[in-house]
Amino acid sequence: MLIYHGAEAKLYRESFLGIDSVRKVRLKKSYLAPALDKGLRSSRLRAEAKMLARARQAVATPHVLFVGTDEIIMEYVEGKTVRELFLSGDTSCAEAVGEGIRKLHNAGIVHNDLTTSNLIVANREVCFIDFGLAQASTSLEDRAVDLAVLKHMLSSTHYSIFESVWPRILKGYGAEKRLKAKIAEIESRAKYR
Repeated sequence: MLIYHGAEAKLYRESFLGIDSVRKVRLKKSYLAPALDKGLRSSRLRAEAKMLARARQAVATPHVLFVGTDEIIMEYVEGKTVRELFLSGDTSCAEAVGEGIRKLHNAGIVHNDLTTSNLIVANREVCFIDFGLAQASTSLEDRAVDLAVLKHMLSSTHYSIFESVWPRILKGYGAEKRLKAKIAEIESRAKYR
């Protein structure tokens, strides 16, 4: 059953070897030469699977069950997205979100697509999904960009609770002055482009 259709991929919920799973199929790009397109899709899926496995050492992520040339199959995570929780007024997971991001960053991974839709609360734990844009990095700049993207998304999508949620996410992260200053610097650069 199709559960999501985005610009880069389609997600299907199904059973794989008797396991409730999600199959992510990267979409073909008709503007690319077929061989190049196939190679890019395959390498991106392999990279995502590696990042998922690496991230799993630090935070909750879905188990990867299979990686093919144009698809990756992962366990289905039963829970509610942080987006759903925040929109319902439940912000109790805010500090746990920050703590999870810190653990991910301390493991040398930046997610590069931190949104409340890519965080699922399952069994009172924040699970990170969609590592399609993730990369290995420990730089202050990359970590700050990751958080600045989340801050921007929160201020636009969850504007009614932003003022109470953002400080709690930073508290859970344990954000030091240097990181906060870098986030502010990134925001100022973005405003005047």
